[in-house]
Amino acid sequence: MATNPGNYKIGTTKELFETENATLLLIDYDLNQTVEPIKQGNFMVQHIVHALGPILIATCMVSTLQWPLTKDSSVIRVGRRSYVFGMPGIIYGLLFPEECSEDKLAHLDSIFTQNTHFEDHSFRKEKGLLYCKDSEQRFWMRSRARFHSVAHAILTGFGHLAGKSATAAAEGSSGNMKAFRLSGVTHLVGQAIISGALAPQHIETQEARRAAREMESHRVSTTNSIFAFPSINVFMSLVEAMEMLWVVALGRTHLLRRGRAPPPGDANFDCRMWKLREDGLRFFFNVMTGLEEILDNEDDDGVADDDDNNDDDDGDDSNDDGGDDGDNNNDEEAV
Repeated sequence: MATNPGNYKIGTTKELFETENATLLLIDYDLNQTVEPIKQGNFMVQHIVHALGPILIATCMVSTLQWPLTKDSSVIRVGRRSYVFGMPGIIYGLLFPEECSEDKLAHLDSIFTQNTHFEDHSFRKEKGLLYCKDSEQRFWMRSRARFHSVAHAILTGFGHLAGKSATAAAEGSSGNMKAFRLSGVTHLVGQAIISGALAPQHIETQEARRAAREMESHRVSTTNSIFAFPSINVFMSLVEAMEMLWVVALGRTHLLRRGRAPPPGDANFDCRMWKLREDGLRFFFNVMTGLEEILDNEDDDGVADDDDNNDDDDGDDSNDDGGDDGDNNNDEEAV
């Protein structure tokens, strides 16, 4: 059991932004080219910081559904009150209501700029959508291909494989299921930091590409932050491990597609990055398969699920690419 002596918290959380009545959309990779709401409720951005090491993560949440912000994935502002989040294997849309002020969204833009790869494309629209509001369904349907293209280009620049994951096969591998698994993994990593179960020896850090080149030429001697931001691979590698476990459990390994080699990646980032070492991957794998436990300090962190959303129903309902119930973040169900 991986716990910390004395049952005290090693990590801290800090709320950076919150607003009401946000809508999270899944811009799916299915054959029907689905764009559908999967969660509605309060939207929050927060930092989770390890007190004894350089580990930091930033997370977003709509109601109880979470996902990470990382420097090697993207947030694109695509309308007056709308954003697209591009991660390997999954793309989200986020829509705020009319009453959400421009000043508030400008503050959100600054948070995204500090914690992820942010671009503002709100001035660009598809032909025929010039006077279409981003709250209209046709805005998202007509712009879907462009959103995929822009997000994929950014991910490829960072050396990630864009598009549907090779492990997303067989039943239980829908876009909805991936969203719930990613939420569970994000919650799990956050709780591991807060409890101290994720230790500095579980991770490795690398200097920013830009800073590393400048240090080689003796222009700088240190990076611009004591903190290291996570790579999106921290989260997606765990999600894909869960998908693989599910495919193996179903005996459907013949449906797995051959993995592609990742692109080399040439994008610059100006911060330190952290990834999981083999010991870190093994630790989380053991947690996900029930071989280890971590402290679950959920009382006042704002990280955990709502107490009234702990029904064991999302693992079953998500196979039909269906609705927006099944709001658990529990990774045991996702597996």
